[in-house]
Amino acid sequence: MMQSLLDAEGIPSFLKDENTVVTAPYLSNAIGGVKLLVPQDQMERAMEILTQAGHVKPEEPGEGFVQRHRALLFVAIVFFFFLLISIVRQLPNAD
Repeated sequence: MMQSLLDAEGIPSFLKDENTVVTAPYLSNAIGGVKLLVPQDQMERAMEILTQAGHVKPEEPGEGFVQRHRALLFVAIVFFFFLLISIVRQLPNAD
């Protein structure tokens, strides 16, 4: 639907990983789902069109990657901390 809207506005687009998700839907989360790609020089106009049509939520000021993924980043930091501790415990003593 979004691709048709962009095509109607004269913006070329491409669906990446569409066939993978259709043939193996269990991989969708692993590969990030279907991606709608547009030329970089037309990205701003495409975002305006998709936002006006209600397909894309406008990003709030200051709402960056860290703010949106705070819990995931915390879990990753804790995981790597415990991984580091287990690696250090397996090192031979330098006695």
